[in-house]
Formats: sequence, structure tokens, C-alpha cells
Amino acid sequence: MITKYQMISIMAEETAREIAKNEQAWTRYLTTAARLYKYPFNEQMLIYAQRPDASACASLETWNEKMNCWVNRGAKGIALIDTESERPRLKYVFDVSDVHKARRIGRDPYLWELQEEHKNAVMEQLEKTYGKTDSTLPFENRIIELAARIAGDYYEELLPEISYAKEGSFLDELDEFNVGIRLRETLSASIAYTLLSRCGADMEIWKDELDFSYISDFSTMDTLSVLGTATTEMCKPVLMEIGRTIAAYDRQIARNKAKNKVNGEQYESLEKNAKKELANESEPRYNALKRESENEANKMETEETAYETDIREERGLSDTEPDAERGAAGDTYEVRSDEEELSEGTQERNLSGNDSERNSERALSGDTGAGRAENGNADRTDGAERGSERGNESSRSDELGSEDEQHQTVSGGNRAEGADLHLDSRIEQNEEQSEPDSGSNSLSGSFLDNAQEEDFTDLKKGILCFDKHFVHKRPEIAGYFQMEQDARLQTDYLKNSFRMEEFTELYIGQTRAGYRADEDGLTMWKGSYLTREAETRISWKDARFLVNSYIEDGVYLLPGEVAEQIDTDGMYKQLDLFSMFSEQVGNIAMKQAEETSIVPLSTQIPQEQIDTILRSGGGKENSRKRIYAKYQQGKTPEEMAVFLQKEYGTTGKGFEFDGKQVSVWFDEQGMSIGHGTSALEYPVAIMSWQEVEKEIRLQVENGTYMGANEAYLVDESEHVRLANHIFFFFRDGIGEMPEELELKLSNYPDAHSRLVELLSTPEGVELVASDMDKALQQIEIGEKELRFRSIISKEELRAELDNLLLEKLTFPTADNVEIKKEDFITQDEIDRRLGRGSGFAHGSFRIYDYFKEGHDSKEAVTFLKNEYGTGGSSPALAGTDRSNENHDAKGIKLEKGSIMEPYTEVLLSWNVVERRIRKLIEEDRYLSPEGKEAYAAYKEDEARKAMQKAQEKIERDTKVSCKEAIEKAIAEKFDGYRLPKETAEDVIREYGSERVAYVLANTVMHFSHDGRFSPDNKEWAKEIEPYAMIENRDLIVTSHPAVLNGFINQTRRYIEHEKELAAQAAEENTITIDGQNCIHVDQWKSGEDT
Repeated sequence: MITKYQMISIMAEETAREIAKNEQAWTRYLTTAARLYKYPFNEQMLIYAQRPDASACASLETWNEKMNCWVNRGAKGIALIDTESERPRLKYVFDVSDVHKARRIGRDPYLWELQEEHKNAVMEQLEKTYGKTDSTLPFENRIIELAARIAGDYYEELLPEISYAKEGSFLDELDEFNVGIRLRETLSASIAYTLLSRCGADMEIWKDELDFSYISDFSTMDTLSVLGTATTEMCKPVLMEIGRTIAAYDRQIARNKAKNKVNGEQYESLEKNAKKELANESEPRYNALKRESENEANKMETEETAYETDIREERGLSDTEPDAERGAAGDTYEVRSDEEELSEGTQERNLSGNDSERNSERALSGDTGAGRAENGNADRTDGAERGSERGNESSRSDELGSEDEQHQTVSGGNRAEGADLHLDSRIEQNEEQSEPDSGSNSLSGSFLDNAQEEDFTDLKKGILCFDKHFVHKRPEIAGYFQMEQDARLQTDYLKNSFRMEEFTELYIGQTRAGYRADEDGLTMWKGSYLTREAETRISWKDARFLVNSYIEDGVYLLPGEVAEQIDTDGMYKQLDLFSMFSEQVGNIAMKQAEETSIVPLSTQIPQEQIDTILRSGGGKENSRKRIYAKYQQGKTPEEMAVFLQKEYGTTGKGFEFDGKQVSVWFDEQGMSIGHGTSALEYPVAIMSWQEVEKEIRLQVENGTYMGANEAYLVDESEHVRLANHIFFFFRDGIGEMPEELELKLSNYPDAHSRLVELLSTPEGVELVASDMDKALQQIEIGEKELRFRSIISKEELRAELDNLLLEKLTFPTADNVEIKKEDFITQDEIDRRLGRGSGFAHGSFRIYDYFKEGHDSKEAVTFLKNEYGTGGSSPALAGTDRSNENHDAKGIKLEKGSIMEPYTEVLLSWNVVERRIRKLIEEDRYLSPEGKEAYAAYKEDEARKAMQKAQEKIERDTKVSCKEAIEKAIAEKFDGYRLPKETAEDVIREYGSERVAYVLANTVMHFSHDGRFSPDNKEWAKEIEPYAMIENRDLIVTSHPAVLNGFINQTRRYIEHEKELAAQAAEENTITIDGQNCIHVDQWKSGEDT
């Protein structure tokens, strides 16, 4: 059965043959490659095969985290071969057409476009690096001239490689001279076509100027790889220089416009100023980019390694074979400061006006240079100096915002990844790699020595093949691994097959063993867990590697078992994309929260939006019906304002109007409305409860608050609600049901139905009210006691019965009134939920203390996972009945709506949770005012407990010393026959009789079975310490029981003597006055002393 990885490998081979057939096929490929010039050749080819119209590609993580964009649900990823994996696997990228921007913070990729006014500046800048061209010719001809020069300078470097690779191709029978001609001409034409296509030239006009007559001679993958890689790597630095120049030119024009706006200068003068600024930039010499000797080449290679820069970015070629050493350096320019991002020209931001002028000057100051300086290092504008100061990074594809342009054409790849098209050889190569679990750096290596590790080989195999408690069984896992070669998806599938946080034990042969799965991997042990002989741990990555090896060796499935056929296309969406969309919500929501969005005070919320918000009611079940019922009862505006404040309580709501997010927050002050995900940070409208009441009353009175059908159900809803409260008032509060109501205490459904029936008529309401009055009177006179306090007070419940007897007002109603559901969970709700902590007692205080201790993010994430554990709660969000929270190893998931079908949800990964909690604590917003008061009391209590614990430790240590003193006294004074009478007295005087008695009693109780302790002493000991506590084993006196029994006798006599002396002293100090015993304190003092 063919795997997806094999399908993509075959696709790459077929595409290589197809695009080398003729000029038309090759130029179609070059048109796509020109848009994706940062990707290596093999990835450009695969993108062309799957999405020839692609223009900007990146991974899901890059779209989310760097560009703040959503990958559309159902989008199909473009499969690329992952050259970083230790085994054959795929990775996926998504084109810009598969994404959409998050509101307010989303960014478009910067795809530069060459305009007529750019051409002179671009050509001048290119000539600084690649030499002068004929200025009398059009821009396009000069580009062709540069392409010929680049190809002519460097094709000779490729001749050894093409000579080696030409076997089996149409170049095979040609000598080196003729091969060189074909390589130079085709390379020159390919570079020129790529550059002109990306610059927007009409290729129907210019293609006749280019010679592709030799393209069909590159008829094998090896030869095409040499040509394609050379073309890509020669075009990349040229196109990047063009993009930088255009961005710098446009910024300078914008800055000059802002500066000269008042003076009214003409546009021509702005162009001259821009050109003048560009002319002042550093001028890399053409000759400086050539290699003139082997020594110079070695020197450049050394500098390249040291500074993570590559001279060949501008003019050179890398080998088409992967260079692992260079690849490890990674993307030199991937990380840049915000200032550098701005300097690269974020298109969506306005560059006019005072603010723009300030932003432009801040970004451009000292950073206007485009291109490289003579020393080969990029100028500050491109961030290479900053980048070169970093440590090594892993090799990976270039992404949005990498290299020298801010979110330019999304790309992927360095030369290390993009060379070799011998795809089948990777399989053989990876088969020879060592097992990751066996290396000295493996997780297992840190637990076990080599002998133990060998013993664990069978244990790992037994556990990974034992599927009794798996979610997915062996045939399913084997089938999925055969069909899906993406290592990350395989790892996720295997991990999801295990039940997390459960201890499982089994027998492997005659050996007892066990395992426990968590988010990070598997812990395995020999023997019973509590008395385990040895323990090891492997990551999920290592576990996947082992399972793959078992499958390949044919030992994974039992005889007769067959791998099941798995639909990996559907599985991919289910495990990878679909499961990540909720997390995208959390990732981007946090980005929106962190992005400052100050809305002008003049901004107003449209009245129709306010009406829609208020029409949705509060967050509790049937809130709208309760509100409408109060208006039907004729409550005054003042009464309704008080009621609405209580009904809404503290809650939040998130709506979308015309594609824009609007957040709402209700609290004791009223209602706050804000744009974006928060209503509290920058509210644009604040309404008091009186104003809220006025708006709702207006809707109720004009018939726009509730439809006719819903209004008809208001009475029934109220009867059901009050019947519920009344039932629990009598059953739980009073403890009995009134006989007149004919209700059964133990039958809630029937009793509740009976109460609803009674409340539906005035007579029934009066009957219930009469029985409740009797119960309230009994409570008042103390005859009965309210055993439990209800949600609604007894006085309020009694008043509700009177409200049912009021004559109801009638309001107009429409046939149908649309009620808008919430579209998202607001940041205010998320923050309040996070501020409640983990759900365990004092969880928020522990979290607060931990973050205040200064731990790094990785440690904090681990702490949060342990603090929260696995669980959930409902209701979860402030003031919202139908809300749920679940947390596990993936993060915290919040939902609104039913558990099975929530209408909005968000998944916050632990990394996101950690960042948000850290920010809230830094801004002193994690704990509410009430929470801060509780935290202060908590710290006082903790300090008291710490003091008590310290005192207990001191006492414990003293008792241990007392025990040792007893042992020493007996050892020194017992002569083998008798124990001197004063032996116990010396110890008691030092440690006190109570402490000595406790140590002795504890010892007797631990040896109560020993007959050498007298029964009398055993009874005495039991009165002091009734039980032999295991935690008191360190207080057992080590001595012969018979001798110790004598020591106990001495101690008891001493204690009795103390008691006698104390009683005698008390008697001497007691006098009788008027028949009352009084303690004699002191003699009356003389008058002189007073």
C-alpha cells in the first residue's frame, strides 16, 4: 500500500520530468518559483505541482503567531518533504489564499511590487553589487545583462557537479565544453526569466529574448537539481535586494511627504530626495564578492560559520548537496525587533500625518541602508547585525518576516534543505540511523546504565505492543502509520491512543511492569510501582520511533492481525487542522488582547447595536423571560434598575457586528461596551443601570424586545422557576411539606408539577402563600429553624408569590424577534476565569506566588499543568449558566452553550495561559480587589502556619534529643544489674517531665506486645499516647525493655512526687474567706510603698 510520503516523492520525480520537457513547461514552473523565491528548489517544485497559483506560503504556526492570521477551516495543506526529520515525513504549509486576517491585529504579507518609479533606484542599487550595465537600455534588458553576468561568473563552479550528475541524461555524451555552454545559457535564461517575472514584466514580450533551447537536456533529477538549485540561489539575493530597495524608497517618499507637507513641495523633489538617500547607502564592491583563491574561500567559510552570514546570499552558489553544518545555523535574519519590522514597511499602517512621521523617523533613523556593506554583513535595516549575535538555531525553512523583509513573500528553506532530489535515498539513509532511545543523550540514558537499558528493551516493546487499554488498537495504529508518514501526526495519533494520567500494570512474560502516560511521554517501570526495581522514561517522539521500527521488523502485529486501512485525509483534518482551530482562537485572542487599541473618545456605538446587546438579556437561563415578567408586573424604573443589576450580575458578552468585534461587560456600575475583545480596557460607551433600564423599557413598550411566541411562555417559565424554589424551601429549608399542598417530600417530579399547577391559578397561589406564611411565622418565633439558606431569600420568595397575583400589563409584540447569540468569549471573561485559579483551594494564590518568584516561562508552564491537573467545571464563566471549562495536558478550553454543541469556544494552550497570567500579574490585574483582601488573609494564615510548623519542628527535634538523652543515660549508668535511682531525674530536669513521659509512652505503645513492660506501665502509656503512630518511629527509645521499664518506673515516681509538691504548695497558698477558697498572693504592702 503506497504511503502519502511515497506519493509526494513520486510527485516530485514526475514534476521534475514534466517541467524539463520543453521551454513552455520550464517557464511555467519559473513563474511560480519567482513568487516563492525564498524556498529551496525542491520545495518550489512541490508547491508548483500542488498549487501553481500559490504566492505566499507558511506553516499554520507562522500564520497564527507571526501574522496573526487564521488558517481557514477545511483548508488543505501543501505537502513538502521534511528534510529535518530523522525518518521520512511530510510537513505542511498554507498559501495566503487559505488564510484570513484576525480582526484588528491581522497582517497581510508584504508582497513588493515594482513600479516604474522604482526602476532607476533598483537598478542603481543592483549595480553597486553586480556591476554597471548599459544605461541606454530599458530596465528589462539590463536585468537580462545582469543575469548573464551572474551565470557567466559562476557556472564554472557547477561544472564538476554537473559532470558527476549528468550520467543517464542527454548531457551524458557531451564534453565539458558543450556541457558548460548549455549550463551557462540555460542558467542565464532561467535567472533572467525569474527576475523579470517577479518584477512584473510582460513575459510574452521578453521570453523571446531568452534561450531555453537546452532545457530538455537536463532530463534527470540530478541534472535538473543542479540547474534548479543554482537558479533559485542566484535569484534569491537579487530579488531580496530589489524588495529592500523598493521598501526603503517607499518609506523615504512617505517620510519626505510628511516633512514637506506644509511647504507644498512637488513630488519630483521627493523622488530626488529618496534617490539621494539611497545613493548614500553602503556600496558593496563587485570584486569583493568573488573568490580569488582557496585561502580566501576558507576565510569566508570561517567567517560564515562564526557570524551566521553567508556571502553567497549575494553572489555565490552553494552545493546542491545538503550542508548539514551550515544548515544548523538556521535563518540568520528570522528574529528582528519591532523597529526593524516597522522599517520594512507594514503596508496596512498609515504613513501620513504626524504620527506616521514620528513612526517613520523612528524606524528609519540609522537604518536606511539597503544591501550589504563591504565587509559582507547586512546593514542594520535588515537586522543581520542583530541576527549574527545570536546562538545557533535549528535549520529550517525561511518564513514570513525572515531574511531581510518584513512579512514578504512567505518562503521556506536554506540551501541545506533544498538541494538533493534523490528522494528514495533518504529512506535508506534514515533506516540506518541509530535509535534515538539508545543514545547517550536520550531520556532513558539519564535514568539507567547500559545494563539496565538492555533489560528495558523487551519492556518497552511489551508495553508499546500491549493494546488492551489503548484507545486505538494495534491494527489501527499500524494502518495509520503506513498511510500517514508525517512524524508529527504519527506522534499525535500514538499519544492519543493512550489514556492519560492512568497507572497501568501488566506482565511481560514473567516480569511485572507498568506504565503511565502524560503529555510529555511514557514513564515505565519494573515491578510494582510502589516497590519498583527500576524506572525509565521515553518521549512520544521516541515511542513513535520504536513503534515504527516494530512495524518495519514485522513484530508489532500478532499472527493473524492485519493493519486496518485508515482514511488519512479525513484523519489529517481531524487530528491536525480541526483540533488546532480552537487553539487558533485562543492564540489570536491573546494576540488581540496584547495589542493596544485606543479608540477615539468620539467613537460611538450605534443605537441598533446597543438594542441588540440588551435584547440578548443576561447570562443566566431564561433571563429575558424574567426581565419581561417584571415589566408585566408594572415595576417602576427604580425597582427595575435594582432588579436588572441583580439579574445581570457580573458577566461578559462578545458580539460581531458587520465583521467587527464588540465586547460587553456588566457589573455593579452598569454596562461597558468596547471595540475588540475587551470592554474594560478601552470602553467607548458606559451606561448606568438607570440608562440600561430605560433602553430595555423602551424596547418592551414598543414590542421589539420579545416575540409573541416567547412572550406567551413567560408565565409558565415563572411558574416553573418559583415552584422549584418553593419545593426546596419546604423540603431542605423546613424539612417537611405542608399537608394542605398534598406534596410528597421524596418525589420531586410529582411535587414540582403539583406546585406549577397550583401557581397557575390565583387560588393555588393564595394556598401556597398561606402555608409559607405559617412556616415563616414558625421560624420567627423559634419554633422551626431554617436548615439551609436558598439562592433566593425567604422574604424575596414570599414577595414573588404576591407578584403572581398582580394584574399584568400587556405590551405589543412582534411575530418574531431575532435574538443574537454571542460570537466569541471576551478577553474580560477569560481574564476573570484565569484569576479564579486552578479550581483547588487557594489555587490562584499559589499561582500568584509562583509567578512572583521569578520562574521562567517553561517552568511556569510545567507548574500550571501540575496545579490545574485534569478536570473542569460548569458554569465556568462569570454570570453565565451555560458555560463550561475543561483543562488537561493541552490547555484550558472554555465554551458557551450546551456541552455537546457549544456556540462559541476557545482553547488556550498552556503557553498562552502562562503568557496571559504573567501579563495580568505584571499589570496587577490577576487578583480582584476582593481577591487581594483574601490573599492578604491567606498570607497571614500561611505565616501563622509556617510559625506553627517551625515550632512543631523545634519541639520534634527536642523530643528526638530527649530520646537520645534517655538512651545515653541508661547506657552510661546501667551497670548490668541495677539502674541508679537518679537516672531518670537528670533527664527530666533537662527536658521536662511531660516530654520525657511522651517519649517513653510512645516507645511502650510501639512494643505493647512485649511482656517485659509491666501492665501498669502499659496502661499509663496508653493514657498519654493511645496509638503507635508510624510517624513517631523516630521517637522510640533503643534499650533493653526490662531496663527501660525500670526507667519508666523512676519517671513515674518523679512525676507523682512533682504532683504532690505542687498540691502541697497550692494548699499553703489557699485561704478561706466567707466559705470561699482563695489563693494567697502576697502580704499587703505598707502605705509607704503605695
